[in-house]
Amino acid sequence: MEITDIDSLTFTNAEKRLVKRTIFDNPYIPITPFKRQLVALLLANKLDKSPVDLMFGGAAGGAKTATLSILAAQYLGEPEYRCLVMRENYKDLVSTNSIFDNLKSWVRREELGPLKCKVRETSPIRIKAPSGAEIHFNSFDDVDSREKMRGEEYQRIIVDEMTQIPKPVLTYRYRSLRKTKDNWIPLSTIGGTNPNYSETNDYVTDKYVLPEAPDPYLPMSFKHNPHINTKEYTKQLLQLDPIDIEYQLHGNFLYKPSAGDLISRDVLRSRVIDIEDYSQYKVIFNTIAMDLAGEGKDQTSLVSLTLFENGAIVVTDITTIDHAYPEDEVYNFLEENYQAYYTNSFIIEKEPGSDNVYSTRHWKRILQDLLYRGGIILKEAIPSKSKFNRARPVALAVNRGELLFNKELKDLERKNGLFDQFINISPDKEEMKKRKSPDILDALGYALDELRKLSKGGVIVR
Repeated sequence: MEITDIDSLTFTNAEKRLVKRTIFDNPYIPITPFKRQLVALLLANKLDKSPVDLMFGGAAGGAKTATLSILAAQYLGEPEYRCLVMRENYKDLVSTNSIFDNLKSWVRREELGPLKCKVRETSPIRIKAPSGAEIHFNSFDDVDSREKMRGEEYQRIIVDEMTQIPKPVLTYRYRSLRKTKDNWIPLSTIGGTNPNYSETNDYVTDKYVLPEAPDPYLPMSFKHNPHINTKEYTKQLLQLDPIDIEYQLHGNFLYKPSAGDLISRDVLRSRVIDIEDYSQYKVIFNTIAMDLAGEGKDQTSLVSLTLFENGAIVVTDITTIDHAYPEDEVYNFLEENYQAYYTNSFIIEKEPGSDNVYSTRHWKRILQDLLYRGGIILKEAIPSKSKFNRARPVALAVNRGELLFNKELKDLERKNGLFDQFINISPDKEEMKKRKSPDILDALGYALDELRKLSKGGVIVR
C-alpha cells in the first residue's frame, strides 16, 4: 500500500534507538540520511512486523541505491548477520554507483583501522567484516537462477531494481529469509526500484503499490532528494522517450505502454526533408541494414542511413523485397547506395527465424566483389527479444529531431510502411502476431545502432 503521508507515520522509541545504534552510530556508514531516507530506514526496521517486507522507489533520483547500501551495511557489527543483495545481471551488480561499489569504498576506509572489511571482488562477490558478518551479492537473470538461494540463510535480503528480476525468483527469496532462534537480528526483505513494462512490474504493483496491497510502498523520487536540483533534473527527464517519462519522471507503476505511445504521425511527418538540401554537405558515414524475410515475415527490408557533416542523420533509401530470392535486389541496392553515399558497413539481422541459406557466409559470397571494392564491412546484428524495445531508441531519435527522412521514399507513408510500423508497434506480443512484422523499422534500428558506433570510432570523410 502506497504511503502518501509520511508525517502520519509513528515509530516506537525502540525502533528509533535501533536505527540510531545500528545506522547513525555505525562506523561503516559514512553518510547522513536525509528526511525521506530516514523514513525508509525506520520503515525497514519496524519491530512489530516479522519479517518486514518493504519496497521504495518510483521515479528516478530518489537515492534508492544509497538507501539500500545503508540497509545492507546496517548489521555488519553483528557476527550472526548474513545479507543477500540481488540484481538482475552481474554487470549492473558491480557497476559504478551500485550497492557493491558504494559498500566496497565505505567498508575499506583507512579510518576504520582494525574494523576494515575484507572485500572479494571476483565471483562469488562478498564482503566480510571482522565481526564475522557477511554481505553476499548475486545476479538473478532467469528463473533457474533462483537455485543460487537454495540452502542459504539470510536475515536481510535486498533487491535492487526489483521490477527487472523474474517474478519466480522474487517469490522464491522468502525461502531463504530465516534465522536461528538465538539470532536477534530482525528479518527483512527490502526492494528499491523504478517501474517498467514487465510481468514483475505487475507483481510488485499488486503486492506493494495498489491501495489494497498487503505490504508498504514508499515513493522516493528526485523531488524528495535535497541534493538534486529538481527543476534542472525535470528538464533532463523530459528528454527521455514517452514511456520512460512515465516511469522515470512520474514513477507510474500503473502505466502500460501500447501501440501509438512511442511517437505520433505528426512528429514523423515533421522530420521529412528534401534530400537535395543536403547535397552541399559531405557524407561522414553510411550504413545499410537488412532485415531478412523468414518465418513469420513476408518481406526482406533494407534501409540506408547516412550521417552528414552538418550532424544530420537521414534515412536516405529504403527498399522492400517480396520474394524468397532477394540476392540481385540486395546487390543492386548496396551498389547504388555505395555510389551515392560511400557505404561503410552492411548489417544483416541474425535470428533463428531467418532461413539458413541467408547466412553471413552466403552473403559474403554474393557480395564479395562489392564488399572488397568498396571496403565495406559486413556484420551481423543479434536482435533483442522485444521488437518494441528495439524500436524505442529509434523513435526517441525521431522525437528529438536527430533522425530525419528523405521525402522521396515511397515506403514512408504507404500502408504498412515505415510510419505505420512506428505507430502500430506494440509491446503486446499477442497483438503483434496479428500484424505485419515491422521489418523496415527493425532494419532502421540496426542501422542507427551501427551508425552511432561508427561515429564514436572517428570521422571518415570520403
